[in-house]
Amino acid sequence: FEAVVTEGYVEQFNSVLDELKQKINVKIDTIPRKATTLKQIVLDQCVANVPDATPDRILSEGEKRAVSLADFLTEANIDPGCGCIVLDDPVTSFDLEWRKKIAPLFAREAAKRQIVIFTHDLAFLYHLIESAEKEGVEVLCHWIKKGWLDGQPGYVSIDNSPAIDRSFRKPTKAQMLFERAKDEPDFSERERLLKDGLSSLRTCYEAFIIYEVFNEVVQRFSERISFGRLAGIVWDESIVQEAMDKYEDLSMLMEGHLHSERYAYEELAPDILYAEIQHFSGLKKRLRGLKKVKHAA
Repeated sequence: FEAVVTEGYVEQFNSVLDELKQKINVKIDTIPRKATTLKQIVLDQCVANVPDATPDRILSEGEKRAVSLADFLTEANIDPGCGCIVLDDPVTSFDLEWRKKIAPLFAREAAKRQIVIFTHDLAFLYHLIESAEKEGVEVLCHWIKKGWLDGQPGYVSIDNSPAIDRSFRKPTKAQMLFERAKDEPDFSERERLLKDGLSSLRTCYEAFIIYEVFNEVVQRFSERISFGRLAGIVWDESIVQEAMDKYEDLSMLMEGHLHSERYAYEELAPDILYAEIQHFSGLKKRLRGLKKVKHAA
């Protein structure tokens, strides 16, 4: 008991705090009593001129929440039967700096057991995906949203998210949805697949701006700017305008604004999605061709 629970708990708790790479002035005290052992989180060092100094009075809000998270993960780590952890918005009220530190912690935990996280925080999701890639941990993002036709919540878009930019450098998901839609006999289901495909392709244009037009000089949710990549930027007004126009077109199609002049007589059909996919691939090819010419010169 002493080795596994008492000493094991302290070791695990300190290990989790160390992973956050920020010294927090706390430690675990264990109080042995007959047939039981109590634990409490106390300050590691005395704080001068503060009577009754306790963690809740001394630590910042972020530090207190980090300590609570370390306590929870430690309980999970010393329990051999814990095969999955489910967390609901675990970074609520954390600032951006703390979210960036906590994301790698969850990625490393995911190497030991399944981690399921529900979150509304797009920046945190971005850091989770980035951390999982660095740790070599498989990550799946599912987007829970309202239904296109009935407005009811709870529809799940599998393996899709506004934060998975890199996977949208190619229109692979849009192509997959087109293949499913063209053979779908049910009109409502076909419309849902097509709108998901258009949504996916619209995300491809967002990735196109980040990775192709601006050559990854600035990435979403990152303070880092890659000045060296500025040399690889090729600015072509026609391509930029075309990307803007197509983004607007896709937004109108996926939201069902078919009463507009441009789409007044068009029914949302698989060939529309296919044509948009081909147009995106052609636009990307044109820009890369210009970059090759510049590099050769």
